[in-house]
Amino acid sequence: MVSETINLIAERYSLALFELAEQQSCLDVVAKDLTMLKKLITENFSLNRLFKNPISRRIEQQKIIVFLSEIVEFCSLTKNFLELTSKNRRLFAVDSIISFYLTRIATKNGDVNIMITSVTLLTEKQVVDIRSAISKIIDGNIILNVVIDPCLLGGIIIKFGSLIVDGSLKTKLQRLQLAMKGIR
Repeated sequence: MVSETINLIAERYSLALFELAEQQSCLDVVAKDLTMLKKLITENFSLNRLFKNPISRRIEQQKIIVFLSEIVEFCSLTKNFLELTSKNRRLFAVDSIISFYLTRIATKNGDVNIMITSVTLLTEKQVVDIRSAISKIIDGNIILNVVIDPCLLGGIIIKFGSLIVDGSLKTKLQRLQLAMKGIR
């Protein structure tokens, strides 16, 4: 339920950002900024905690966003977008917003975008293995977007268009619970 809400928020925010970037002819600049931000969030524990914790102080979040935007030299659209997400208390969804935005860019460029949801960050070997398995089925330039969701408990979910392969422990436990109740 929480993941669905975050995904709904992320889709809306990413669409708004995509449309604004398209109007201002800066789709690739914003994509570069967001890719850098995603890397920073992933690699920096304090920054990750700031973005993931919805109860952080708003003023503290906004100050850090302004400082980060100036240090990394984000374009004005990216900076304004991050300030808006902070003001609206939506920083916890930024990781998903970035993934949805990059998916939109890839679709526009004709790339095949695969979203992988995992409990933890995947290793390089896991990413290579997943990419090679998918490339046997799908032709084209494959772009993998990894989203971290601790609610899965274990395993991964792979989404491509309307196809979803759910190998998460959470789903397996839910199926087992339904089977034990006798519901199919």
